[in-house]
Amino acid sequence: MESIIESIIEFIIQFIVAGFATFSFAVLFSAPKKELLYCGFSGAFGWILYYILVQLGMGVVVPSLIATFCLTILARIFAVIRSTPVTVYLLTGIFPLVPGAGIFYTAYYLFTNDRAFSSSKGIETFEVAGAIVLGIIFGFGIPQSCSLVKNRRINSIRTFLFLCKADIRNPLRYLLMNAVALRSVSGSFQLPLTEASPSPAA
Repeated sequence: MESIIESIIEFIIQFIVAGFATFSFAVLFSAPKKELLYCGFSGAFGWILYYILVQLGMGVVVPSLIATFCLTILARIFAVIRSTPVTVYLLTGIFPLVPGAGIFYTAYYLFTNDRAFSSSKGIETFEVAGAIVLGIIFGFGIPQSCSLVKNRRINSIRTFLFLCKADIRNPLRYLLMNAVALRSVSGSFQLPLTEASPSPAA
């Protein structure tokens, strides 16, 4: 029982530390201030998934692939929901998964003439980097049509909020806005996010 509690506490600590590190990197990366928490959560999510898979004895390559794949999917979802480029969440969220320690030890053992450890760390680092690249490719390889449903749902919500601002005392304007809303939800075209300012009354 105590070991389970210790493991849970360890996972929580890893999640918080990874999230804080990613948040700090997002600040240095000049990410939009309103997206900093989402960036931090992306990094914490990818790292905790990687950490759990490593603890299950899966090595470091396969967990890097799976964690990067899931992180890419999460970044795409945030990009759709928040109407922000996916790179904002992906480039910052992938920060904890980059094999910086592997690169350091590869160079360290190389300069200390320990070619065996240098080669071992270099190969492992190369494999992890390749796994990260494949995870991103697989994450972006999911058809965009899977996110179009989410896009249309968001557009319908925005359309509803837009119609709530309509002046129902003007029947012609209200009917035209309803027609535009129906075509927007069907996917023919998207409704503008901002309402045009009304023309001054004659």
